[in-house]
Order: sequence, then C-alpha cells, then structure tokens
Amino acid sequence: MVVVSRCDRSRYSHGSCEGSVLMNTKYSIRSSCEQLFAEYPLAIRHTHCSGVIRSMAGWISDIEEIRAGDALDEVSRVLTHSVPVPLHGSLFGWRRGDSITALIAIYAEYSPPHIQPSWTVMPLADIPEAQWPPFTGRPFFGEWFWQWYRSGSITSLSNLIATTPDTVFWVDTRTTLGSGSCAVAAEVNAPEGYKLRCGSYVYYRALRMGKPVPSLQALLSDDSKIDLSPAFR
Repeated sequence: MVVVSRCDRSRYSHGSCEGSVLMNTKYSIRSSCEQLFAEYPLAIRHTHCSGVIRSMAGWISDIEEIRAGDALDEVSRVLTHSVPVPLHGSLFGWRRGDSITALIAIYAEYSPPHIQPSWTVMPLADIPEAQWPPFTGRPFFGEWFWQWYRSGSITSLSNLIATTPDTVFWVDTRTTLGSGSCAVAAEVNAPEGYKLRCGSYVYYRALRMGKPVPSLQALLSDDSKIDLSPAFR
C-alpha cells in the first residue's frame, strides 16, 4: 500500500518533504498528486493538521510508503503505478440491470499487522452465482474496480443509505459466516433508477461453501445489528 498526500504547505509525502525540491525532478510530483485527487475523489481522505491534508491510499504490488528522503524517481513510480483505494468503510453496489445484486465493502484502515487494504463481496443470498460480480474472489485490488465504477456497473451507495434510516443494517455474523453481513429491511429505490433489493447480503465464500444463511428476519432481530445510515451522513 502506498500513501500519497498533499497539504497547504506544499508537502507531498506521508512524512514531510519540501515541494521546491520535488519540483526539480523531471517528474511533476505536484501534478501527479493533483491528477490522482481529481480522478479519484472517492479515495480522498481529509485530515486537519496545520492545515488541511489530503491523502490517498493506493494498492501496489508490494508495500511501500512515501517518506522524506526517498529517491524522487521512486516516488514518481509509486504515484504512477499505484491504484487508489476507496475510503475505509465505503460501501458499493454491483448493478445488474435495475437491481443491486451484490455489495462491496472496502477496508482500507492502516492498522498493523493488517496493513493491506481489502474488500468483501457480499451477493444477495438468494440469487444465482451468474449474477455475482465477475471479479468475485480476485485476490488483488486493481484498476478494474474503477473501470467498472466509471461504466456504472459499480455504484456508491453512500448517499442512498445516508438518506434511508432504519433500513440498511450491518450485522456481526463473523462467527457463523466468516464476515459481517448486510440486512436490507425494505426495497430502496435510488434516484439514478436502480433499486437496492430487500434481503440478506452475505460473504461470497460462505455462500460458495453452502453455509446456512440466517433468514432476513433473524438478521434484523440480531442485537448486534447497526443502522448504517448515520455512518454515511
């Protein structure tokens, strides 16, 4: 994972590094950062520390972090080849026709020893696997995510959930299913023309293994359930 950042004092690293030095390279670090921020707004993190710092986590083949003193061409390589990862806790939907048939949860919080971003695909429990996202089970995050997002097949559910309280819940089913589940109490129609169907959205590996899936009523009755609406406001 690589972390790139920019703040109002012209620093472009997870540590600190003077912008005037970086600009002497044949690569424009500032331009690369600004291009990433412009193209991937759903991956931007804002931190207030002596001014507003914008940062972005990205996936690359090995674990790297930009620090003061790194070779400038290496910094440019990381900026050029890393794939931005959406914000930690983001929830997306896989759109097939006018329905969301699977949810995609993003985990990108840096918390040693879990330092790599990950994601979970959670299909609607009662649909055939042919309606699952084609990237289900892929081991690595990649530019494919953003290509599907730009095509409209992947859509952010943040605004839809934020404006629909007491409807979309996160339920702790890690003990029985290996991951949390999402319970949608009622069908939700989005202004964009698709619908988030009522039902249980479950970790794909649990479905492939044929694990018994709790009924929607059982999930909604679970004391661990959390209304997701406030988290996205």
